[in-house]
Amino acid sequence: MQFIRLNTFFLLFAFFSLIFADGREDIRLNQVGFYTYGPKTAVIVSPKTWYFSIRSTDLRQIYYRGELSATRYWSSSGDSVKIADFSDFTEEGTYVLFVSGIGASYQFTISGKVNYELSKGLIRHFYYQRASTDLLSDYAGRWSRRAGHYDTKITIHPSAASPGRAAGSEFPSPKGWYDAGDYGKYIVNAGISTYQLLLLYEQFPEYFDTLSLNIPESDNEIPDLLDEIKWELDWMLTMQDPYDGGVYHKLTGLTFIGNKMPDAAQEDRYFIGKSTTASFDFAAVCAVAYRVFKKFHPSFADSCLNAAMYAYKWALDNPQALFLKNPEDVLTGEYRDNNASDEYQWASWELYLATDSSIYQDSAIAKKTGYSIPSWQTVSLLGMYSMALVKNDSFAVRKVSVFADDLLKTINNHPFKTSAEIFYWGSNGNVANEGMALLVAFLISKDCRYLEGAIHALDYLLGRNGPGFSFVTGFGTRAAMNPHHRPSIADGIVDPVPGFLVGGPNKEYVRDECGSAKYPEKEAKRWVDMSCSYSTNEIAINWNAPAAFLAGGIEAVFNSGKFNIQPLIDKYGADNIPPDPGKISVLDISADKAKISWSTSEKVSVTVQYGTDSLMRKYEMILRAGSDSGQTSLSGLMPETKYYVRISWVDRKGNVSSAGTSFTTEPSGVVNNGLLKPVTGDYICGRDLTVSFKNIAGVNSRLVFAKGGSSVQDTLSCSENNGDYSVKIPGVKVTEAGIIYSLLLQKNEESVETRKWFIGADSIELKSPLFSLPNTYQLVSFPLVFSPVPSIGAFSASIGDTARWRYFGYDPLEKSYILFDTLRSGKGGWIICKEEFEISIKGKNLLSDTLFPIVLKKGYNCVGNPFPFPVYWSNSVLHHDNTLISVTDSVARQSIRHQIFLYEDNTSNRENDGKYYSNRELISHKYNDSIQLKPWEGCWVYAEKDSVVLLLNPSAELNAAKSLAKKQNKQGNAWYYRISAISSGGGKQEAVLGAAFDAKDTYDEYDSPEPPPISTKVQIGFLNPEWNKHNGMYISDIKSCTGNHQWNLCVRSFVSGPVFLKWEKAGDHEGYLYLKDVKSGDIVDITTEGSYSFEPVNNEDSRNFIISWVPQKKPLDQMQIRNWNFYRDRNELSSSLMRFRYSVPSSIKGKNCRTVIEVFDVKGRCVRRILDEKKEPGVYTVNWDGRNVSGGFVANGFYVVRLFTEEYSGSIGVNLLR
Repeated sequence: MQFIRLNTFFLLFAFFSLIFADGREDIRLNQVGFYTYGPKTAVIVSPKTWYFSIRSTDLRQIYYRGELSATRYWSSSGDSVKIADFSDFTEEGTYVLFVSGIGASYQFTISGKVNYELSKGLIRHFYYQRASTDLLSDYAGRWSRRAGHYDTKITIHPSAASPGRAAGSEFPSPKGWYDAGDYGKYIVNAGISTYQLLLLYEQFPEYFDTLSLNIPESDNEIPDLLDEIKWELDWMLTMQDPYDGGVYHKLTGLTFIGNKMPDAAQEDRYFIGKSTTASFDFAAVCAVAYRVFKKFHPSFADSCLNAAMYAYKWALDNPQALFLKNPEDVLTGEYRDNNASDEYQWASWELYLATDSSIYQDSAIAKKTGYSIPSWQTVSLLGMYSMALVKNDSFAVRKVSVFADDLLKTINNHPFKTSAEIFYWGSNGNVANEGMALLVAFLISKDCRYLEGAIHALDYLLGRNGPGFSFVTGFGTRAAMNPHHRPSIADGIVDPVPGFLVGGPNKEYVRDECGSAKYPEKEAKRWVDMSCSYSTNEIAINWNAPAAFLAGGIEAVFNSGKFNIQPLIDKYGADNIPPDPGKISVLDISADKAKISWSTSEKVSVTVQYGTDSLMRKYEMILRAGSDSGQTSLSGLMPETKYYVRISWVDRKGNVSSAGTSFTTEPSGVVNNGLLKPVTGDYICGRDLTVSFKNIAGVNSRLVFAKGGSSVQDTLSCSENNGDYSVKIPGVKVTEAGIIYSLLLQKNEESVETRKWFIGADSIELKSPLFSLPNTYQLVSFPLVFSPVPSIGAFSASIGDTARWRYFGYDPLEKSYILFDTLRSGKGGWIICKEEFEISIKGKNLLSDTLFPIVLKKGYNCVGNPFPFPVYWSNSVLHHDNTLISVTDSVARQSIRHQIFLYEDNTSNRENDGKYYSNRELISHKYNDSIQLKPWEGCWVYAEKDSVVLLLNPSAELNAAKSLAKKQNKQGNAWYYRISAISSGGGKQEAVLGAAFDAKDTYDEYDSPEPPPISTKVQIGFLNPEWNKHNGMYISDIKSCTGNHQWNLCVRSFVSGPVFLKWEKAGDHEGYLYLKDVKSGDIVDITTEGSYSFEPVNNEDSRNFIISWVPQKKPLDQMQIRNWNFYRDRNELSSSLMRFRYSVPSSIKGKNCRTVIEVFDVKGRCVRRILDEKKEPGVYTVNWDGRNVSGGFVANGFYVVRLFTEEYSGSIGVNLLR
C-alpha cells in the first residue's frame, strides 16, 4: 500500500508539474493580481475550448467557471486569442486560471490592496538609482552597494561655458538619480519623471503622507515620497548656471562605460550643453515643487520658485539654444529636441499656477503647440494635467478627456484589451503614460470607466502582453530577469534590483546588440530578456515614473477612502445574498376568491404560484415586478379547498428566495368541494360541443368561454333538467385553437366563479397561410412538430421535390445556416419556393394551459410559435433558479433580450433582401408589447448565455411585467441619429446612435446586436468587438449623456457604385457630432441633417467611419476639422509610391501654418524633404516615390516619415519594398 501511495504521489506531482510547466505562457494575465471590485481579464492564446475556471493553486478546488469570448486576432503579435473575463469573481485569495488543453496560469492574487507592494517597489526604484550615497543593507537589502559618483568636482564642458563659469572650471553637483542603465544624469528626462512623482503626491497626499518606503529619511517629518523626490531636486538645482539662469542639459562622462558598479566607475564627468528645453523643463518642475513643498519646507520651496523664474527668463532669451546633437567629443545620450514650444507652454502654465501671474498665463495661451501622450520630448499635456487638476480649466479638461476617450476606445476594441499599438524604444513607458492619462481623466471626471482603463494599462505591464512577461523586475512569477542596468549586471546577484520597468517590445531594435540573440518576428513580441538588449530591456526613470503614478495612484484610489468606487462595486460586486423573504399574508378569503399580500426590504420581481397540490406539480401562476410590496387577487378557487401558495422573489442580481403558505377557502351554499366535475363530449373541430355537469341543484349557471389565444369571451346560459346542467358551444367556435371555459354559478344572493378548464382536440391538422410570393424568402416556424422531422420528408408532399424549394435552419453555435435542416416546433428558419405554396401538418394538439419550453444557445436563435393560435411574445417567461420570470423583466436581461426581430419581404426576386422589424422602436426605446408571434412565423431571439430555457406562454391576457430597478428616460436628456446606408443598387439599411439618460456606455438593453444578415445590397452597423456578441455588429449603440463619445461605424456594400449615408436627428443636445471617413480622411459635420457619399475602391467591400461627439457648442468652422491627423493612405498607386494624408485643423485658420514632411532613415538622417509649404485648414495628400534628396532611389528598408509644424508633430514608420 505504501508503494502505491508513493507512486500516486509521484504521478500527481508529475501531473501538476506538467500543467504548470507547459502552456502557462499561453495564458497572459496580470501576474500580480486584481482588485476585488475591478476588471479581471486574461488573454488565452489559441484555446481549443470555450470555457475556463478559477481554481485553487493545487487545482483541487474550483471557485468559478466562465465562458471565453469569441476569437480575435492581433496582427502585431500573430496570436489568435480569446478573453477570459472573471470580473464578477470577488472572493479574495490566491488562485490560478485553468483552461482545458492549455493548463493553469501563473498564480495571481485578488485583494483590495493588490498593488501595495508593487507601488512601493516602483517608487523604491528611484532609491536604488541614487547617486552619491551608500545604499545600506537596512534599506537596500541584498542590493546594498557602496556609493558612486559623489560628483563634487564636475567640469564645465566648452559647450556649457558662460562668462561666469569658464570651460574647464569645476563645481559640485551631487545627488540625483542615475537616468537609466548607465550613470548619466539628464535634466530633460529628470523633468518629466520628477513632475510625475510630484503630481502623484499632490493628488494623493492622504495616502502618501503615511506610506513608508524604508529609505534613510523615513524617520523625518516629510513624507517618504517627497524625501525621494527631494534627492533629485537637490541635484537639479545644482544644474543651473548662477551666472545667467540657464540650465545644463546633462551631467555625464564623455562616453558610456562598461558594466561596472557605481563605485568602480571613475570616469571624468562634465556639465554638457545648456539648452532651452532643459531650462523650460527645469522651470516647470521647480514651479510644481514650490506648490508641493511650501507646506513642509518653505525656504526650499522658495528657492525652487526663484530658480524656476530665473531659468524661464534664460529660456525666453535663448529660444534657439536647442540641443540638436552632442559635441564631437561626447557620445552619451543626446535627448535632442528641435521644438521647445511644448516645454515653453508647460513651464508657463506651471509658473502661472505657482504665482497666479497673468504674464505666465498669457504666455501659455499665446504659445500654440500640439498635444500627445507625454514623453520627455513632448510635454505639453503635462501642463494640461496641472491646469485640469488644480484649476479645473475647461480647455485642459477637454484636452485630457479627448486623449482618454481615444485610449478607452482602443482598449475596448483591442484583442488584448490594451492601448499598446506602437512599439518603439521604451514602448512600456508609453503604455504607462497612457495609463497615467486615463487615471488623470478619472481624477478630473470621477468617471470609473477611466479608472478601469488605467487598470488595463497596468495589466499589460504585468503580463497581459505579447511576450507574456511581467515587465517589472521582481513582480510576477515570469518577470524580466536581465535588465540592461549596470548594477544589476555587475553585482553578482542572480535576481535583478526589483521594481524596474524595462523598455519593452521595440520594432526598431538594434540587431547587433546581443550578437546571435534571436528577436521574435512580430513587433508586439520583439523583446528579449537579455542584459545586452539595451533597445528592449534597458530601464529608465522616465518609464518608472508614470508606472509609479499608475500603480500608486490606483492603489490610493482604492484605499485612501477619498474616492467613490461604488460604481465598480455595483458593477463587479457579486451580490449573492437572496432578497429577504419578507411577509406573506392571505386576505379576504371567500369561497372562490382570496388576496395574497407580500412585502420585502428591496425591489424584486415576484412569482406567485398556487394550486391544490402541495408539491406544486400543477399550479396557476401570476407574475409581478418592480416592487418591494404588492398584492394580487386569486379567483376561480373551489370552496372548502386547501390551497398551497409559493412566492419567489428575484432581486436585480438574479438572487432568488422563496417562501410558502396555505389557506382554505370558505364553504359555499352554491357548490360543495369535489362535486363539480364538468364533462365534455368529443372535441371535433367545427361541430357543436356539449359541456355538462350535475350534483348541484337550484342554481343559475352560465358558461364563460373563449378560443385558445383569444381574450374575447362569450357567455352561454346552461339549461337544467332535474339537477343535470348542460350547454352547447356552437361548432363555429370549436376550432383547432381549443377552448378555455369556466362556470358562473349563482344561488340566492351568493355567486361563485369556478376555475378554468382547457379542452381541445387530441390531434389536429393545421394548414399554413398561403405563401403567395414565389422566389421570396420567408422566416418560418412549424407548429405541432414535437419530435425532429426531416424537412425533405415533411415538405415533399406539400411543395414537391427539392428542385422547387430550399429550407435553411440556423446553428447558433456556428452562426451558420444548415440546408434542409430538421424541423421541430419552437425552431425556425428560412424557406424559399419557386411558386406560391401552402404546408399542412398533422400532429398532437397543444392546449392553451401549457408553457412550451425552448432551449436557447448563446447568440441569435430562430424560434417560433408551436401553438395553433397567436401568442404574445411579452408573456413569455424564463426558467430561472427554480422560479419563473418574465422576459420583460430587467432580471431576465442577464439571460435574454426583450427585443425580437421579425422579417418581411414583398419582392419576388430570389434574394433575401427584405427587412427586419422589431418589437422595439430604436429611436424611442419603447417596446410594443402587443406584438404576437403567429403560427408558422419565425423570429430572431438573442440569448446572452447558453442553455437559457424560454417558456412560451399561451395566455390570452397580456401580462408584461414592468422593468425592475430601471429609471425612465428624462425628457430632454435623450438624443438620437438614425443613419441610413443606401447603395446605388437600391439597398437600404439603418442604424441608430445617440445618448440616453439611463443608458450605459457598456453593453446594455439600448444596444441591439445585428440579427443574422440577409442578402441585402448594403449593411450598416456599429463595431464593438469587445462586447463579444454575435458578429460584433450592432444596429443601435446608445451611450450615456455624459462625457465624450465615439462610435465605430461599418458600412458594407455588395454592389458596385457609390454608397450614400443620410442621417436624421431626434432630440436636442448641447454639443456637436462629426463623422470621419477612416480611408479618405474626410471629416464631416453631421450635427444637422445631411448626407455623405463614398465610392468603394479596389474591390473594397467595407468602409469604416469614426463618429465623435463632444458635448460643447462650437462655431461651424471649428467643427469641420477638429484635430491634426497624419496617416498613411493604403490606397497607393504602386508598391514604390507611398501616399500620406494629413489634415490641418480649423483652429489655425488664417495663420498660414508652415508644414514640413521629411523622411529619415534608421540612423536618424534626413534622406528627403517631401513637403515644405504654408497650409490653410484642410485635408491634403503627399506622395513619396522612394527617392532621396539627390533624386536617386534609397535602399529597401525601414524609414520614418515625420510631419512637423509649430503646433504639431507626428511620425509614421514605413517599410520600403520594391
